[in-house]
Amino acid sequence: MNFNNMYLRINNRIACTFVLLIVFVNFASAQDDIVKCLKSSFKTGSIKELSPYLGSRTEIAFDGDKKIYGKTAAEQTLGNFLTENKPKDFQVLHQGASKEGLKFYIGEMTTVNGIHRVLVYLRNNDGKVLIETIDISKE
Repeated sequence: MNFNNMYLRINNRIACTFVLLIVFVNFASAQDDIVKCLKSSFKTGSIKELSPYLGSRTEIAFDGDKKIYGKTAAEQTLGNFLTENKPKDFQVLHQGASKEGLKFYIGEMTTVNGIHRVLVYLRNNDGKVLIETIDISKE
């Protein structure tokens, strides 16, 4: 093997590592952004900040009753829920990842009507973090 081939291989590995690092940092930053939006939306009752993270299809469940909504219908459904159950506080209790690679957050939302457990699954869709599922159950 000559020196030029070895030099090109090393440069390719460095470039690949750098690209992967950038992708990882961007994905981690997007997750930080969505966690801030989750906290803010479920604490203030405003779906506006969460809206950009809703995909074209989002599964929303209330006390086990699951339905798949388009983006506009998901916004309206969540907005209606938050209007009827005005939030007082929201805290993220746990976060992790499923076997399938979905990131999840479990939170507790205190509302005027009681405490609700909120489970949110996120997926990476072509480099963009989107909400896959929101499951809200009254405790």
